[in-house]
Amino acid sequence: MSIASTRGAKGLQLPKLIATFLGGQALVQAVSMVLGFAILHWLTKEEYAKYGLANIFQGAVTILAELGFAGSVVALVGARITEHDVVTRYINSARRLRTRSALIMVPLSLVAFFLLTKNRDWSAPDKFLLWTGIASGVILNGWTVYRAPLLMHRKVKTVAADDFANATFRLIMSTALYFGKALNGWTASWAGSLGAAVAGSLYKWHSKPYRHDHNDSDTESLKEVVKFVGPLWPGMMFTVFQAQIGIGLLAVFGTTTAMADLSALGRLAQLLTVFGAANTALVEPAIARSPKDRLASRCFLVLGLACGPATVLFLVGAFVPAVSLLLLGSKYNNVVGEFPIAYAGPCVSYVASVVYAINTVRGWIGWKQASLQISFVVVTQLLFILVKLPKTTHLVLVFGFVSSLAALFIALCVMVRGIITSRRQEQNG
Repeated sequence: MSIASTRGAKGLQLPKLIATFLGGQALVQAVSMVLGFAILHWLTKEEYAKYGLANIFQGAVTILAELGFAGSVVALVGARITEHDVVTRYINSARRLRTRSALIMVPLSLVAFFLLTKNRDWSAPDKFLLWTGIASGVILNGWTVYRAPLLMHRKVKTVAADDFANATFRLIMSTALYFGKALNGWTASWAGSLGAAVAGSLYKWHSKPYRHDHNDSDTESLKEVVKFVGPLWPGMMFTVFQAQIGIGLLAVFGTTTAMADLSALGRLAQLLTVFGAANTALVEPAIARSPKDRLASRCFLVLGLACGPATVLFLVGAFVPAVSLLLLGSKYNNVVGEFPIAYAGPCVSYVASVVYAINTVRGWIGWKQASLQISFVVVTQLLFILVKLPKTTHLVLVFGFVSSLAALFIALCVMVRGIITSRRQEQNG
């Protein structure tokens, strides 16, 4: 086969891979959307406020427990995906570090959750049961590290099938709870956590051909993982703060109804999760393997592709409100005016996450870059708070949009600087 035909074949692989991934994720997200909006309709506003707070809090604690360990496997293995010893070493190191951090974060999360909900008139047993759903999700999500070998070998169909099993399990369990008159905030949270266990078990089983089945790790690999993810920790801590700040402000200063409204509006951008999942499944592996002479074009191609779905979703959400209202239900008629800003923030945040994924996998985020990013966004937020304290649903949404714009701006600066540095290194041999 000639070089030209080989390149042509490789060129055809990327669109096919993207189409396969998006097709599989579309099916997964279709089930997840049905579940998400069903729960929205099934729960009262008070119970949905509990569920929404637990969901966001669980995501934050999971990030603090994860600390980028699972995500480091793809980057550290790089092109050595056929060397099972290498793959296994990094997976086991990531798992060991993740377990240690979870053992610290889970107990701390109990204290933090009770402090966050101190002003809510929910019973102590109810708060504790909500926390158990959160804690179980943090622990059971640890098996997502076994997703890495599947992504490195571009087994996107397998990943989609495993994710579909997760979504289907959650849908069946939540439906059974609803018809059994047992669905509420904490049982809905538990259903999500058990779904993560289903997906993790399948990842582990399907990744066996691409790794060795033992738990050994070595000190050197542990150090490499920590060295890689260390500079990312400030950004992750900051991400946790960002995820919590909106619902946290309403938990402290707002009403339960406002919390429910904010959580419901957050559901509207769920379509972006199809494309957000592409960060780890497509963007990171593709950018990690990119030669320096093609790096700039691939980065801007990925950025352009990310802007497409974000723009379409915003336009439909902002200018065709009937669709969003149909999804939310009549209980949320009071938030129709918030649709444009409710879509704008997540759309900008999604594009920023794509740029961040590029920067992370290329190793362009060091301590200096992470500190700069955090400082810039925090200053922007402090200025906003000084002008107007976000204690209503509308102000929290505007606050989130401004924060996302700041994060996108600084992420783009880091990416451009990284591309320029790579070109200089190439030119200098």
